[in-house]
Amino acid sequence: MSDTQSKKHLFFSHSKSINYAFKKGGVASFRFGMFATSKEEEIEELTAEIKAGHPSFFIDPNKPYMTEEMEDPMKAMRTKIIAEHMASLAHSTNPENDMGKSDQGAFRAENTRDVASVAAGGDATQNAAKLVALAKIQASGAK
Repeated sequence: MSDTQSKKHLFFSHSKSINYAFKKGGVASFRFGMFATSKEEEIEELTAEIKAGHPSFFIDPNKPYMTEEMEDPMKAMRTKIIAEHMASLAHSTNPENDMGKSDQGAFRAENTRDVASVAAGGDATQNAAKLVALAKIQASGAK
């Protein structure tokens, strides 16, 4: 299918929902004030109606064709989100983005949020390892 065949011409109406009966049969159902078609005879008839001064229909010169975003907004959103995620992933795994090194020192109780971890021994890394080992034991015992 060529590019000109796949393009859908976009027509607008002042009403959010309106139907137009074509002379050769068929209906142009404007939904949310828009109707898109790739059929040449429908394009010609609607364009002629607009040129003749139809009170409800018009063509937006800034949006003459249906875009992929208009036709399937969820697909466009998924594509955008995936592209943003891949760019973020490429940025975070790029070795040129060296963030340097930092040393984790012992916790100091500077506010009430830190008191429990300081009282438990400074940090929770040894507790996390014990919890992982306990989870593995429980998982193997459940089989």
